[in-house]
Amino acid sequence: MGNKNYWKLGASVLVGCVPFWVGAAAAQDVGVPSAEADSEDTIIVTARRRGETLFDAPATITAIGQDTLRRARIDDISSVIDLIPNAVIPDDPQNFRTFINIRGVRDIDPQSEAPFGLYRNGAFFGGTRSNLGSLIDVEQFEILRGPQGGLYGRNAIGGAVNIVYATPKDEFEGFAGATYANFDRVELEGMVNIPVTETFAVRAAGWFFNQDEGEFFNIALDREVDQFEDYGGRLSARWDIAENLKWTVIGEYQEAEGPSNRVFAPDGAFQASPVPFPIQGAPETPRTIQRNVANVGGFEQFYVSSDVELDTSFGQFNLIASYRDYEYNSVEDQDFTGLDPLDGPGVLDQRLERDEDVSSTYVELLWTSPDDQSLRWVAGLSYFNEEFDFARLLPVTVNLTPFGIPVGVQTAFTALPGEGSELNTESLSAFVEFTYDLTDRIDLIASVR
Repeated sequence: MGNKNYWKLGASVLVGCVPFWVGAAAAQDVGVPSAEADSEDTIIVTARRRGETLFDAPATITAIGQDTLRRARIDDISSVIDLIPNAVIPDDPQNFRTFINIRGVRDIDPQSEAPFGLYRNGAFFGGTRSNLGSLIDVEQFEILRGPQGGLYGRNAIGGAVNIVYATPKDEFEGFAGATYANFDRVELEGMVNIPVTETFAVRAAGWFFNQDEGEFFNIALDREVDQFEDYGGRLSARWDIAENLKWTVIGEYQEAEGPSNRVFAPDGAFQASPVPFPIQGAPETPRTIQRNVANVGGFEQFYVSSDVELDTSFGQFNLIASYRDYEYNSVEDQDFTGLDPLDGPGVLDQRLERDEDVSSTYVELLWTSPDDQSLRWVAGLSYFNEEFDFARLLPVTVNLTPFGIPVGVQTAFTALPGEGSELNTESLSAFVEFTYDLTDRIDLIASVR
C-alpha cells in the first residue's frame, strides 16, 4: 500500500548454499512439472504448465528470476510490473485492489474480476479481489502476454501471471535483509530453509515493512497520508513420500494497513450542502491536503495451498488445492474538505465505509505427458468457488441550523442501508492442449477448454 521510494540503504546476509542466477530460475515443483536447466544460461519457464526453455516456448513470456528480484531489492508487485513490457498497474487512488493492465486489457468495473489469470505456484489466486501483497522469497515471476484461454481459461483475456514462491529444498540455506529508505521507510525480511530429514524439509519466510512519511500530508489532522504497515509470514513443507510421490504444502498470513485514498484538489473541492451557496475548500497541494477524516484502509489475508505430485510412465499427475480468506475494511472522506459540521450551518461530513470479505476454494487435477515423445499434452479438470460479501456505507452528518444561528445542532442519516450484498461464483472446467512436433522447427498446437 506504500508509494514508491527514491532511494534505499540496505544490507542483507546470506547463509548456507543459496543458488542464484540472472534472468529466471529453474522451474519449481509446486503445481507445475519440474525441469532442470541444461546450463546456467538456459532459462526454464513453466508458464505453459510444463517445464520448457524460454526459447522453445511458443508464447510471449517474460520471466524474472530470484537473483534479479533480490539484487534490485524488489518486494512489491508494482516494481515487478515495471520490468514487464506492455504491462502496467494503473494508478488506483483508493488502494483497495490490485489489477494488472496487460496489452491494454484492463478492468473498468471494481466489482468484477480482473481480466488476467493470476496463479501462485500453479494454483489459481485471482477472483474479485487480487491483492498480491508483498513478494518475499519468490523463485520466479512469469507473465504470458495475450489471451491464454486454453491453459488458463478464467478471465485470462489479457494474459496470465504465475508467481512461483520458493519451496523447501534439500540443503540448508537462508537470508536476512534490512533496508532503510526515504519517507522513513523500514523493510525487514528473511528466510530459512531446513532439511529436517532426507525426505522432509521446511521453509519459512517473513517480512515487516513500515513507512511513517510520504508525498501526501493532511494538515487538518496533522497526519502523513502515506504511512502504512505490512507484515506477514509464509511456511512451506515438502514430504517425499516415495520415490515418485511427493507432497508440498504452503501456508501464508498477512496483515497490512495504509491509505485508502491518495488525492488532492488543486483548486479546492466544492462541498454540496443544504444552504443556497456551495462551500468550497481551500486550494491544495500534496502537502496541504485538508480532510477531517483519516483515509485509512487495511486487509487481513490467509492462504493455504497443497500439491500432491505423482510421476508415472504415463506422465506426471498433480492434484492442486488452495483456500483463501481475505477481509478488507476502510473509510474515506467523501466531501473532500477539512470542514466539520460544527464549523457552521450547512456544513456536512460525508464518508464512504467499505467492508469486504472474500473466501475462495480452488481444486485442479493436472495431467502432463512425458517430454520425450512427439505428441505431448497438458490436460486438466478444475473447480473454483468464491463467496464475495461486501457493504458500502455512506454515513452523512450535516448541520441543519438556520443560516446565521450559532452552531450546535446536528443530525445524521445513513444514505445507504448496511445489510451488504453477496456475490457467489462457481465454475467447473476441463481443458486439454496438444503439441505435436511436425519437424525439428515446426510444432502444431491445439487447445480446447
